[in-house]
Amino acid sequence: MLVDTITPRLQYMAAWLGQRLQGKPLPLVTTVAALPLQEPVINYSTQQLTQIQYQIQPAELLYETGIADKAVPQSRWQNQAIIFPTTAGDHPFDVLAAAFYCITRYEEYLPKYEPDEYGRYSHTNSVLFQLGWLKRPIVDEWIQQLITALQVCFPEWQPISTKASTLLSFDVDLAWSYLHKGFWRNVGGAVKSLLRNDRTALQQRLAVLQHKAPDPFDVFAAIQQQHTAAHIPAQYFFLLAQIQKGYDKNISPNSKALQALMRHTATHSDVGLHASWAASLQASVLQQEQNILQHILQQPNQSNRMHYINFRLPQTFRQLLQVGIRQEYSMGYGTINGFRAGTSVPYYWYDLDNECSTELEIHPFGWMDANSIFEQKDAPADAAIELQLMHQRVQQSGGQMISIWHNHLLGLDASGRQWWPVFTTYIRNVAV
Repeated sequence: MLVDTITPRLQYMAAWLGQRLQGKPLPLVTTVAALPLQEPVINYSTQQLTQIQYQIQPAELLYETGIADKAVPQSRWQNQAIIFPTTAGDHPFDVLAAAFYCITRYEEYLPKYEPDEYGRYSHTNSVLFQLGWLKRPIVDEWIQQLITALQVCFPEWQPISTKASTLLSFDVDLAWSYLHKGFWRNVGGAVKSLLRNDRTALQQRLAVLQHKAPDPFDVFAAIQQQHTAAHIPAQYFFLLAQIQKGYDKNISPNSKALQALMRHTATHSDVGLHASWAASLQASVLQQEQNILQHILQQPNQSNRMHYINFRLPQTFRQLLQVGIRQEYSMGYGTINGFRAGTSVPYYWYDLDNECSTELEIHPFGWMDANSIFEQKDAPADAAIELQLMHQRVQQSGGQMISIWHNHLLGLDASGRQWWPVFTTYIRNVAV
């Protein structure tokens, strides 16, 4: 790829794009004489060539350093909104700058935006949401368009073959509704039921504690049976907050039952950390929870998803790297379904403050049951349609469709019985 000058951002994007096109980084050169012979030439520069080329007129973004709070240029192309439009070259917009802006989450470094009610970056601030792109892996679709254009320009060139994939992920915020919560937490729950005159809940609690009825959140065997039979890989994230308060109301990690559940789960699926709300605020708590998980499983852990999708850039990702996390699964919103970074393909996080690529691999998710239920307030049938449509778009663009499910939302209570068919129908539709 011909460029005017080599910058850290260009090196990062040449590696990122090269993996998508040919399975290895694209070489960067600054002179025509250094271009590789008999290979397609992407001209990402102001230089004029006489040989066959595919020119993408560069915007300033990849030649800059630092973070500038300025408007993102927008236009229209083929009845679709685009960002970083160009006035010359073969491509209607600077697809590399546009992709870099999305996957680095450049806009989240800007100080001007109001957070959501939990103090997180709000999806309404996002250019992808504002342009109506959030529900589709638009960056992946851009790359598919670029590949098509390159094949027209260079008929003998063929990109690497990519295969779309599916990953089911499960956040275990609360493994049991009544069991293994300790005496005082059950007493407190019973008192609340009495004050609300909720005799049904009180009777159910007593029946479960007397082992006369199953705990409504204990559907792990049924979940495992579903994804195992369908041959779909699964990843479980366990919430291990030492202090159960606020947003962290998990079963204590000191519980022998929880530890046994985690060790059993690790025999059939990958298990990672579901870093607590407290851990997102204090690095020492994050390290503590990482140590607890590794002690329970007696093996190193490199994967994580933040509870409530509560992360802030760049602080949270740097702290994850410091405690040994290398696989991060929080890239999405806790308020709406969609692709926060515009992509469904895993990629390495670029630290904009330090202008460097890192070892933290980001695995974006597109859909979460809690978003459909509590935020979008979808009916189960509508949520199922949205999930299937997003899955199809990911399949078409060669990405990885990661969905998030919660055992307590798929439970044996009335709500869980409504959402269990959404889960099983999705698995049936995408089974390999």
